[in-house]
Amino acid sequence: MPTKTAKPLPAPDAGDRVYRVEEVAELTGLSLSGVRKMFNDGRIRTIHLGTRRVVPADEMRRILTEGV
Repeated sequence: MPTKTAKPLPAPDAGDRVYRVEEVAELTGLSLSGVRKMFNDGRIRTIHLGTRRVVPADEMRRILTEGV
């Protein structure tokens, strides 16, 4: 059975890098609907980019190190 390889953490100096809902789901192993629910209830901090909600790099780093 193949082992799951760890995803690299966002670099601390990632600056303006943001993650779309699909990327958050892929990096965390959560479903799209699960990620959206966490957006809505505030467990994942998001920002608005136009009409899209995205996750800033520092929040993605928190999620991957501390969990949701």
